Amino acid sequence: MANFLTSDNTTTNLAQVGGANVALGSTTGANSIPVVIASDQGDVPVNIDKYGGTATTLGQKASAASIPTVIASDQSDIPVNIDKFGGTATTLGQKVMASSIPVVLASDQIPLSTNQAGFAGTVLTTSVSVGTTATVLPAASLANRKTLVVHNSGSATIFLGGSGVTTANGMPILKGSSFSADIGSALIYGIVASGTQTAIVMEIS
Repeated sequence: MANFLTSDNTTTNLAQVGGANVALGSTTGANSIPVVIASDQGDVPVNIDKYGGTATTLGQKASAASIPTVIASDQSDIPVNIDKFGGTATTLGQKVMASSIPVVLASDQIPLSTNQAGFAGTVLTTSVSVGTTATVLPAASLANRKTLVVHNSGSATIFLGGSGVTTANGMPILKGSSFSADIGSALIYGIVASGTQTAIVMEIS
């Protein structure tokens, strides 16, 4: 009698492949049926729970527990929030030098404009008699002094300089003339060739 297949559906129970028994359920690669994914296969959901044999989970990790990646050459800008510099926490706002980030101006930096704030302190005038020995102008400096003005209201030249000023090395201030400088708390001395002369000293803080 001849054997033939009918057009009816035929039920088949696959028990062996290549002479080896097979069964439902997960098994090792050596005991699995080889297959190939179709060229038009849709997305296959994948749950990565290990990388390099090490379990991994979502969330920030230390470097040793993170998956290595590389930033693409055409990667767009990545927002960065700098909260530490050199291991020290940093925040916005003006700081003292020791808590500021060091920078350097470019070698071709254009000139920077500055705005000198006006004085908002005290103005004090003092009359000082200047003799033939170095006389500090004035005897007691104004606190937080910024600017000093010396006016020669006498009839002879007054010479200005440091504590060792003489008529030979001092800067001459002729009668009726004035000298001014932003010297802060530095001291200026005066001396005359003979007798005494009056100097009017104005200090601004």
